[in-house]
Amino acid sequence: MSLWLCIRFPLLAMESLTHPGKRNEADCTLDNDEHALIVIEHQRVVARNSHAASAGIEVGHSAQTASALLGSSTARLLERDRAAEQRTLTQLQSWAYSVTPTLEIWQSDCLQLEIAGCLKLHRGLDILIAKIQRDLRLRGYTGILGIANNRHAAWLLSYADIDIATTTDLPLKDRLAPLPPRLIGTNWDTSFKRTLDSLHKAGIRTLGELLAMPPSAIGKRCGKRFLDWLSALNQQHDKAHQDYQPPLQFLDTLWFGFEIKNSAELKPAMAQLLDGLSDYLRHTQRYTNTLEWQLLRARGSHNRYWLEAQEARDNAEKWLTLSMLRLERLTIPEDVEGLSLWVESLTEPPALADDLFAERRSNEPFKT
Repeated sequence: MSLWLCIRFPLLAMESLTHPGKRNEADCTLDNDEHALIVIEHQRVVARNSHAASAGIEVGHSAQTASALLGSSTARLLERDRAAEQRTLTQLQSWAYSVTPTLEIWQSDCLQLEIAGCLKLHRGLDILIAKIQRDLRLRGYTGILGIANNRHAAWLLSYADIDIATTTDLPLKDRLAPLPPRLIGTNWDTSFKRTLDSLHKAGIRTLGELLAMPPSAIGKRCGKRFLDWLSALNQQHDKAHQDYQPPLQFLDTLWFGFEIKNSAELKPAMAQLLDGLSDYLRHTQRYTNTLEWQLLRARGSHNRYWLEAQEARDNAEKWLTLSMLRLERLTIPEDVEGLSLWVESLTEPPALADDLFAERRSNEPFKT
């Protein structure tokens, strides 16, 4: 039996443009937390922040309507960049690979993670959910979760209340029952729109009402393709389309929510990023002798420094010790708000014989 965790990013269109790491770019000069910010595609609003929402702007409004509602308020209209969204999802895949090796991008704004095989490793579902929510928050992304035995149901449940979306104690049909059928036509398959409109006119307002209908009646009214889609919601096993092939590079970023004042405040974030790198290296059966730290500043260029150590490889503790020693020789800028860990190239491990004298060489000096 499979268990899929869907992470839907409802603000991906905005967060891929206004993420703290983008602040220095010309099209993102306004802080997302202080001004009304709207993302437009084909002259329609596809995303907006809380300030724009408080002005009455809704997704689907025209750009002209949005401008009228904002009046003289300070605001920024950004053009949607689907390539930036794809890059963001690709980077988040690398983070998710530390959770499970079975994952994929789903539609255009979700990640799907198969977690049945890794629950024991993460000490249970509740702890894993808490870890994922914390990790996403520290990376500056809004993710909404849904869990089910198949990806279709997990995706639908990402629209449910969190207590229903992430529990496995209730029958799946009961968890899906309150959701509106129109969700099926939002992102998944717009060809179902006419069918869904017909069901709405017939008084079907919830998936519970729809799933209670005899399959023969659904097939007659809605067609075999729609019936097959509904039948897939009850699958207990759902295989990934293809294995995820992680890139032979690593990049991960954490944001603090405040300015770092000294190297001691960087240590917990460094440890967390290095733990993620260590997991990634073990999963890919690779190692590295070099890495790059980037101190991310609110304004101005980022500060970078490199480390090289032949024997650190995938050992997070050794890399952390070397990194802290290097930091002692640096002056930390006052406006550092984030930290990135970048490994440009992962290397195949050497033959086992090369490790015979590894312990003796483990205290070798590092290079910068």
